[in-house]
Amino acid sequence: MVKAIGFMANLAGTFMPSDLVIDEGIPDRVIPETWVTIVAGAGGKLRNAGGDYPHVAIWDDYGTKIGTRWMSPGDKVEQGGETTMKIPNKNSEQLADPHYVMLSHDVDATCIAMVQVSNGRLSAAFYGDTGAKCGHSWYYSQRRVNGLNINTKCVWLDADHSGRGFNARALSFHTRDLIPSFDKLELYNREPRYICCSTPRYSHWKHLLPNGEIVFFDPPLKYKNDSLNEEMEGTNENPDDAVDRVQYDKEVWRKQGEPEKYYRRNNRIPSTRLAKRQGSNVDPEHLVLTELPGQTAREICEDPNSVGYDIVSFVDMKYCDLSERKLYDLCNSAITTNCFDANSTSFVGNDARLARDESSVAGGPKKAYTSRDLWK
Repeated sequence: MVKAIGFMANLAGTFMPSDLVIDEGIPDRVIPETWVTIVAGAGGKLRNAGGDYPHVAIWDDYGTKIGTRWMSPGDKVEQGGETTMKIPNKNSEQLADPHYVMLSHDVDATCIAMVQVSNGRLSAAFYGDTGAKCGHSWYYSQRRVNGLNINTKCVWLDADHSGRGFNARALSFHTRDLIPSFDKLELYNREPRYICCSTPRYSHWKHLLPNGEIVFFDPPLKYKNDSLNEEMEGTNENPDDAVDRVQYDKEVWRKQGEPEKYYRRNNRIPSTRLAKRQGSNVDPEHLVLTELPGQTAREICEDPNSVGYDIVSFVDMKYCDLSERKLYDLCNSAITTNCFDANSTSFVGNDARLARDESSVAGGPKKAYTSRDLWK
């Protein structure tokens, strides 16, 4: 049985241990380097979910940097795939555990479903569900492992933030707090602030540069054994010690307390986003149709942090026009007007199906999809 090293959200939104582990990204012995595996948002023809492999920085539990990997031209994470990079410790012969990890991206937006970290002794995984719960821009993804659908949301990293929606260039997390022990998950599920309002534990950053400084627990937290499995690490001794006591600036470029105008002037990145982008819709010509449990058009339309594509959900039988964040019923024998026809991918209004390049007097969307992707 695969040992869970992270947690996802189930259909009810409750964090549960995840069996999704990339075996090739875990060394078979303890080594003086960290393997970082990034899994991009998946789903067949899902456009723009893959992208460049980001910059990576790694620190120990005392905030001492132990490894860095700068983005290299040509290093990609293909949509629906994963890429593992091996990052040597700064002192190549000295063992050090990867307790803090930061990813900082460039302008080629990537939707990240999972980040797995291991040096053969400490292994942990961050999944997009955590970021989505804590306000990071996200979209659904599809991932099959050993023939089973294992669905986690993916979270977007992008440096230029053109248009609306993208809200993070970087993300950071504390690996020890992602180990899915019973007590940790009970705490996070009972009060999400213990993960979402704990900047060292998890945070997304709007502008943080590859050489930026994240926030650490100082002094390091002390942990109790888990009440259900004493071989696992449970919560820290006083959970409130992990919650932010000051308000951190999540829009810094380099570090807390920086001279704002200097960094904004010297680090602004020209936008490369395509003109056809509309609001939170990264590609108005692409349509996702999903049968996967838990993936609803209503959530895409109503969550202000969703960014991605128009979606037809056969789960809640709705269609979301993400450009306008408007929700419509799917057409059926009982609903024949002011609805979306999933077969023809066109809007039906006033008793007549409209051509995809026409506007609806009934207020329906003007759409011309050139590609579609069915998830099931």
